[in-house]
Amino acid sequence: MNYQDDALDDADYTQAVALDNANAQLAVEANNTSGPDDTITGLELDLTGDNKVVLAGTDLNAAALTTVTTTGSGSIDLDMTSNAAANHDITLGDGDDTLRIDGTNLDAQDAIDLGAGENALLLGSIADESNLNALTLDGVSNYQALGFTDDLAIGGGSAGTDANLDIGSLDELTFEGAVDANASGSAGLNVTTAASELTINTEGAVGGTAAPNLSVSEGVSSLVLNAEDAVTLDDVSNEATPDNDTLESLTLNDVSEDGDVAYDVDLGVGEDVAGLSTIVLDGQAETNYTINAAAANFGSEVTIQLNDAGIDGVGSTDALDYSNATNTVRETFQFTGENIGDVTIGSFDVGESGGADRLDFSQFEGVDSLQDVAVTLSGGGSNVEITATADQFDGTIELTGVDNVTAVEDNAFDFA
Repeated sequence: MNYQDDALDDADYTQAVALDNANAQLAVEANNTSGPDDTITGLELDLTGDNKVVLAGTDLNAAALTTVTTTGSGSIDLDMTSNAAANHDITLGDGDDTLRIDGTNLDAQDAIDLGAGENALLLGSIADESNLNALTLDGVSNYQALGFTDDLAIGGGSAGTDANLDIGSLDELTFEGAVDANASGSAGLNVTTAASELTINTEGAVGGTAAPNLSVSEGVSSLVLNAEDAVTLDDVSNEATPDNDTLESLTLNDVSEDGDVAYDVDLGVGEDVAGLSTIVLDGQAETNYTINAAAANFGSEVTIQLNDAGIDGVGSTDALDYSNATNTVRETFQFTGENIGDVTIGSFDVGESGGADRLDFSQFEGVDSLQDVAVTLSGGGSNVEITATADQFDGTIELTGVDNVTAVEDNAFDFA
């Protein structure tokens, strides 16, 4: 839509547009070569159905366009990331809406209301910890999910420079781009929320260049990571406060289309995971988990649940490579799927004590007794290898550093 010179004859003009299941760029241009008139300051969108619109052109992205309103029964995914307005007056309607906007251009003077429905706020131009630490969302209301669209580099070349993000009472957070630290373990992403359960979705690689730390605030009892690309984290824990041990459950999901995410996660490095009791590894056929819990100060028994992850990598890639905690707390490895890939467990504690580790087949059909597994020595006699006696599962469970077959057979298994 293109207006001729002085056609609007008003310095404050609101453009109305009706959208019906639109998926398009919207550009409204007012030629302004002869005077100060023909300025579009407002946009009113009447919605029917589901709409996806990117504001394009000079006028709709100019600083003068400050007011956007939607009406009607529909919903919208509205991309305003190129809009240069210093302050925004945005009111969306009753649909399940998404607003994409420049996060560095938000402040308490904004009046942005995403309206009724289940709404998402996606922020662009948040590129480093300085952008994230300066983020102000006081002028935004009625959104249930928060996300970031660009790559995020934490640390800025200075070790120990963390990114601190307070998401209020939200329980879901999404990173569409990559997330990296300036050097592994030198900087962290600290997420504060009033919610007791937090889900973090990552679409790009995490720690592909250098692994950040991840901590969540006191009061978060359940943390779920949904990954579409590789995830490397130097530490996962409650926030860096001594004895802050409210985190009870950690779930690492592979939600990628190809089902081949590689997780490499350290637990409790220098922080507190004393409350952690459950680690759920919910992968797909080519998922690989490397979990280093050697420095974790678990306070009580921990159950590690593994489903069918990594079954396509049998003989080449471990479904799970787990380094046990060095304290005397029992770690129980519970197999919950229909197959088992290759599993390597380091520092497995064999014995009768309450702190001795266990292999739990109670949730795995077809492995009901010692008759269903073969326990032998491998690695020149320094490791114990466990395989199926028939076709109950395809992979191999190797306990590195364990050299006593009888002790494993007598003490390491739970079948019921």
